[in-house]
Formats: sequence, C-alpha cells, structure tokens
Amino acid sequence: MNIAIFGGSFDPLHNGHLEIIKESIKLDYIDLLIILPNFLNPFKSKNLFSAKVRFELIKYKTKDLKKILISDFEIIKSSYSIDSVLHFKKLYNPSKIYFIIGADNLKTLHKWHRINDLKKEVEFIIVTRNNISIPKNYLTINIKENISSSFIREHINDYFMNFNIKSSLIKKMKDEINYTLH
Repeated sequence: MNIAIFGGSFDPLHNGHLEIIKESIKLDYIDLLIILPNFLNPFKSKNLFSAKVRFELIKYKTKDLKKILISDFEIIKSSYSIDSVLHFKKLYNPSKIYFIIGADNLKTLHKWHRINDLKKEVEFIIVTRNNISIPKNYLTINIKENISSSFIREHINDYFMNFNIKSSLIKKMKDEINYTLH
C-alpha cells in the first residue's frame, strides 16, 4: 500500500485545498490520502480558526470522498512533519510514502525540522502554484484553483457565502473571528 500525506494549516480550508485532495485521490499510485491539519504551523504565530473547527470543516467538505483519512495526529501531538511521517509509517507499513506540498514551500523546505530525515522517508509531490519553477525530479499535481488563504482572510464574508458551509460551522467560525479580532 502507498500512502500520501497532505498536511497544513487549512486556515481556512478553500477550494484549492479541495482540488488538491480530489486530484490526489485520482492518482493510481496513491491508495490512501491522509489529510493532516496541524495545530499551529511552526512558521506562523497564530491561526484564524481553531484546530477543532478546521478539522470539522475538512471532515464536512470531504465526507463523500473515498481513499481519504482525516487525522488529528498533529492537532493532538502538535508534531513536526517528520514525526507524523514516522507515525504513519509505523501504523500502515506502506511500500511508499508521498508527501504533498505547495510549490511555494520549496523555497523554505530547508528550514523544516529534520528535513534530511524527511527527504529519506518520503517522495514529495509538488502542487504547482503561481508559475513557480519546479525541479524535474519532483512529481507534480496541477490544479486550476490558485487562491491563497491570505486572500480568503481578506474576503472572509465572501468565503462564508460561497463555500457552502453548514450553519453550525459558520457560527463557530464567525465566533472565532470575532474573538480573534477583539
């Protein structure tokens, strides 16, 4: 069995993330896609939404998809990517582990915790973005949606109206925004 891990803040989850998920599960060499929201990105100081709300939103928006597992491992353990990869390696004993990242992460990959160990454990799949040049030795996923979480933060009202979120999650998210802004 081959697994792929797609981690991140998902703060907030947007159509670009969903397109990455849908394109990933179409790949015949991936048997299981593990979606791994983190508690807090090590390169950020805070999140817009709590880990619980982000986790619930991912579950809600992917509930009809096959070949996926949404894991709270990094929410509970607040771990680094290498720790998560080793956890899932032990749990599933996969033939191969793929690790999906956006092309924008290539420029800071050298700063990741134990990056050399991570590189030994996984094969990276790079999601093309903003015409960033990707070295030929990487697998890629091309997506049409090219929107960033920072753009959504600036247009959060449109996000709620257009993203088709159930009302209980919208209330939690709006409450968290109000709390964060005050």
